[in-house]
Amino acid sequence: MNPNYLLRNAEQVNSPALLFYRKLIQQNIQRAVEVAGSAHRLRPHVKTHKTREIARMWLSAGVTKHKCATIAEAEMLAMCGAADVLIAYPMVGPNCARLVALARKYRETRFGLTIDHPKSLQMMATVLKDAPLIDAYLDVDCGMHRTGIAAGAGAVPLARQIATTGGLHFAGFHVYDGHNHQEKLAERKEAVESLFVSVREMRTALESAGVAVQRIVAGGTPTFMAHALQNIPGLECSPGTLSLHDYNYGTRYPELGIEPAALLLTRV
Repeated sequence: MNPNYLLRNAEQVNSPALLFYRKLIQQNIQRAVEVAGSAHRLRPHVKTHKTREIARMWLSAGVTKHKCATIAEAEMLAMCGAADVLIAYPMVGPNCARLVALARKYRETRFGLTIDHPKSLQMMATVLKDAPLIDAYLDVDCGMHRTGIAAGAGAVPLARQIATTGGLHFAGFHVYDGHNHQEKLAERKEAVESLFVSVREMRTALESAGVAVQRIVAGGTPTFMAHALQNIPGLECSPGTLSLHDYNYGTRYPELGIEPAALLLTRV
């Protein structure tokens, strides 16, 4: 048995139980910083662990920017002292007001959201009066077809509309390529470079029109290394699974050098 997973007090632990291994999590976080090149190029997703303890471990490693999927996750990050929190999901209905309330409550945290349609922008705009400035990222569909506006010239008008909406600061693009999970790094790198052709074109078009694209939040765990190898100003990598990792990713993407840091304890 791998000594890293030895449980010395098993008789004191109820089962089933999900066990987190702090030392391995710390090693995975440090490895993520190494792959990215610096903590500044990271915006890890909390969706896998959803825990304050692990969020604080990232913060202790110098990672101040984070990504999440829900209002609850965003509040957890703010409670931990995260400086910059992006909710990578369009706000609609009552969630628009909930985000504004969160921004008012945790003023030391800069909040952001993604927008992929004029209607969601309009809904958000109605609740922004007297609210702290909120970052808005154009959510770009680069091939996964889950959320986002199709990459290309057609996305530029929406980005310009976001940039002129009071209460919002146009921060850049959100580009999640969850459909890219080729086993060979060279193939993933080629896929990432291909999808970024249209992303670069959009950036050029907007900046030529006077709209700055300060950040591009891109990728997940499978394409993390491929994105990290790109030399793109403002690029932020947002892996999520690698905090705890799993056996499947460990066997498919060994070049990441990440170890599974969670096990399920059960008894038979």
